[in-house]
Formats: sequence, structure tokens, C-alpha cells
Amino acid sequence: MAVSEQGQSPLRVLIVDDEMLICMTLQDVLEDLGCVVTAVCTNLQQALDQSTRLDFDIAILDVNLNGEEVTPVSATLHDRDIPFVFSTGYGRSGIPQQYSHYPLIEKPFRDTDLLATLHLAMQGDWKRPPTAAA
Repeated sequence: MAVSEQGQSPLRVLIVDDEMLICMTLQDVLEDLGCVVTAVCTNLQQALDQSTRLDFDIAILDVNLNGEEVTPVSATLHDRDIPFVFSTGYGRSGIPQQYSHYPLIEKPFRDTDLLATLHLAMQGDWKRPPTAAA
């Protein structure tokens, strides 16, 4: 069962993806893992709205929402200190540089990979970008 850092309550997840089939699959997988999906957003404006007003523990963000980069949502979550995971079929090269150290789950993914990536994001190592070599 996926639980929040406190170990007491289910992990509350915001899903942001422009493909409804992927959203439904993610929601089913997350609920099977014991998570609670707080909202599903399929476009940038909806994601921006929900990311500023909802309470959740973590977000799963598709990098490209109908041709628009998810970067404004990433910035909002970063400012709110809410962990997030990128979900993409483009690999790490599709992630905006300033967020390249954040966890990534590549599509298509297995349930176990999703759970491991969520746990990695909740540990908070993503908060520290790698330092440049001197």
C-alpha cells in the first residue's frame, strides 16, 4: 500500500496527462496501490488551477499537454514544495533543463516502476539539483 510520509494515510496524487486513457489507467493503478487520486487534469489551464488550490502529496505530470509544456505546473509545485514525477515517452531529453533532476517514469511503465518512482520522489532527493563540476 502506498502511504504518505507520515505512514498513516494514503498517498494523495494529482494526475496531469492529456491522454484520457492514460489518466484512467494511472488512476486504476494508483488506486490498486492504495493511493487516492485527488484530481485528473487533461490540459494546462486545468492543471494550473488544480495545482494551486488542491491539497495533495505528489503529482504525476505528462511533459507535453496537447503541445503545451507542463513547465508552469512544475514551477507551481516546486514553489509549493510538492514533489512531482514526470511521465513521458520522450525520455529524460523531454524534461525542461531546470527540472532535469526530478524523477521520471517513462511510458509505457510497469506498476512496480511507478510505485518505486513515487517513493523516490517522496524521499525528497529531487530538491537538490546536481552541482556543476568545477
